[in-house]
Amino acid sequence: AGSYGDQPAWRNPQQSQHHKVIPLSTQATAMMQEAFRQLGMLPQFNARSEAVYQLTSADLYRFYVPEALGSPFIPDQEQFVKPYGIRSVVGMGSQFVSGNAYMLIAFSHIFISDQQSRNFTALAPFVATLLAVYDAKVPLWSF
Repeated sequence: AGSYGDQPAWRNPQQSQHHKVIPLSTQATAMMQEAFRQLGMLPQFNARSEAVYQLTSADLYRFYVPEALGSPFIPDQEQFVKPYGIRSVVGMGSQFVSGNAYMLIAFSHIFISDQQSRNFTALAPFVATLLAVYDAKVPLWSF
């Protein structure tokens, strides 16, 4: 897991206090549920509560919330969205051959248009390729 942001603690996953990793074996937040829906990744759980991803169509997907303020899909409006001036949220995600998946979500201080979000997610094949190399070699996803 990686992290970067306005606060120094957000730049180090070990120091980040909130939302650094959201386990799928617990009830997902509204943002995560919407991200999974938009990305086409439907988390399913087996009897041991391990996530298994069922992708609904293509391999790469986009998550986009044009206006974060007031959105039911972006949590912590009072402690995060308002004080940090979050305007838009964009993300991407994909599943690896191993069955693991990644989701990258970015919070922006400026408005991101639909076309700009599509431009951002054009990076998805490159991100997926880079992470797939690590996914195959090391336990990248353990904390």
